[in-house]
Amino acid sequence: MILNSKIIKLYSKIIFLLIFFAVVSFEVYKSFYSADDVESVKYFDKKILEALEINILAGTKSIRLVKVDDSWKIIDPIQDFASEDLIKSILKDVYSSTTEGQLAESNMDWSKYDLLSPVGEISIKATDGYRLDIKVGLKKAYNGSHYLRLIKSMNQRTEQFLLISNMAWMDIILKSPLDFVSKKDVFDFQSNDVKSIDLPGFGLFSKKDNLWNFKSESDQKVDPAKAEKLISMLLKLNIFEFEAKSALKLAKEVQKVDILLASTSKVQVTFYDHYKPCILSSVQSSDRSSIPSSADSEVSTKVSLLDDSNSDSEVGEKCQLVSVDTAEHPFWVFKSSVAPILSYKF
Repeated sequence: MILNSKIIKLYSKIIFLLIFFAVVSFEVYKSFYSADDVESVKYFDKKILEALEINILAGTKSIRLVKVDDSWKIIDPIQDFASEDLIKSILKDVYSSTTEGQLAESNMDWSKYDLLSPVGEISIKATDGYRLDIKVGLKKAYNGSHYLRLIKSMNQRTEQFLLISNMAWMDIILKSPLDFVSKKDVFDFQSNDVKSIDLPGFGLFSKKDNLWNFKSESDQKVDPAKAEKLISMLLKLNIFEFEAKSALKLAKEVQKVDILLASTSKVQVTFYDHYKPCILSSVQSSDRSSIPSSADSEVSTKVSLLDDSNSDSEVGEKCQLVSVDTAEHPFWVFKSSVAPILSYKF
């Protein structure tokens, strides 16, 4: 019995010592490998969440997003407020994405991974001079993931990495400016908000006591009630795809429509005799536009907003180039698949 009690005491001491050493070892582990240390070896640093600027490039399409006074804005190809929720979601997805990788050698042959001419690029600039460039190739790795070329820059130090990532990078690269716009409606008014409609070179619709009047600049008689038809068709304008302001260099202005609202704010819509296929620019053919001949343009000097025979265009037909200037949207240039056809018909 005495021997058994000694064995039990010995076992108890051994178990105690094992538990003690396990606890001490765990505390030592925590002291050497804190959460911050674990994050410091991630390929995508927490600095990403402090982004101040994002640039997305895919072919000829580019989107520039900048944080101004704690609010995200689209700077190019249009100027407008951007969706805070969408940008936060993208940054969070990039930061938390699962990757495998290695430090790139100085003589790395990027062509092996289709990364010399990547299909898309994402550039993120953050606080303290941090910059992250992500180049995405079409070539897939052994597990179907994308190859990435990651370039990190901070404090005058630059590192490059070859990564494999299973994140849906193309979902980010193929986003259009319209995806980032916080308010997607072209106009923020209703028919009863309109006080007058000025068509320079043609005439002026004005409303008094809920009755429309028309004053012609060309001695043409027009039913004033057609102002409602005009407003209705303008409100149907859709954005098929945004265009850069430079697109207007190839376009001839056909008709301006100046709208005065009861709130005294103004809306200006301009139509151009320039057409583009109703397909996204990233997949357009080299024949990207069709411009009417000068003779056709001369006939089409006024916008047909009041012609009942007009029908909405379908995707695959030609989109008309339109610009809109409102208080909400400083200056949008876009192609619309339901833009009115040129030339007035009353």
